[in-house]
Amino acid sequence: MKINNKCKSTKTAFTLWALFALSLTSFAQDSLTVDQPETEERLKFFQTPYKYNNIPKINVIALGVGNISLLYERAIYKKLSATMGIGYKFGGTSPALFTPDDGNNSMKIQLSPIKAITLTPEFRYYLGRVKKDAPGGFYSGLYFRYSNFWTDAYFEHTASDNSISRINSDLSLTEFGFGVQLGYQLIIKDRFTIDFMFLGPRLSFFTITNEFSGEVTEEFRQDFEKVVQDVIDRLGSDYNFSVGDVEGNTLKGKMRIPGLRFGVSVGYAF
Repeated sequence: MKINNKCKSTKTAFTLWALFALSLTSFAQDSLTVDQPETEERLKFFQTPYKYNNIPKINVIALGVGNISLLYERAIYKKLSATMGIGYKFGGTSPALFTPDDGNNSMKIQLSPIKAITLTPEFRYYLGRVKKDAPGGFYSGLYFRYSNFWTDAYFEHTASDNSISRINSDLSLTEFGFGVQLGYQLIIKDRFTIDFMFLGPRLSFFTITNEFSGEVTEEFRQDFEKVVQDVIDRLGSDYNFSVGDVEGNTLKGKMRIPGLRFGVSVGYAF
């Protein structure tokens, strides 16, 4: 397993999330200290009606599935906010994409605990009356998602001549997606928030990469394609999967799959 590359991905994701939060906070501070009248007039567009514009949060549902998910929401205009979320998966069950059909007898897969890093920037528009303390009420919005999953995978493949090969691999899955969302943010005693994000469908584009420790035959490649295609079909996508790149013992393919986002986060406004 290429631990160094994964550590770099994790550090990069946390750095981007921190820079996003610091840039919004810095902008807010600069807007309060500008002395030039013309600049102040331009910045009026970005003034918010809220007493508290910043809301750090943690997704409590994600914790139950082995995922630490932190969010930082910043009000940037009346009824409009920007949010950056970062998640780290440290355990739990495998995503459906990694689970082959039980009826497939030619290839069996066993996985080590799956780890992942996720970045989710989003923009929200609050639909109801403006809350005086912090952004709250029903909201709709757009979000984008980057995820990188990785694990060790053990393959047992039965060929057409009944010969059995057993191969270890480093398996990774990279996602780029975008979607829409609906939710409700409850404000309690001015500062405490509960964010119910109950509907967030998206379309995601995935790249799956397997680096095998042993020889990969043409029959193995075809059966691997079939396993992934079965999973894609179960998820309701009509995408035809194929291994596009074969480099030595590495198989790589792309796919398009619909997804869904939801969660309950608690936060504190300041």
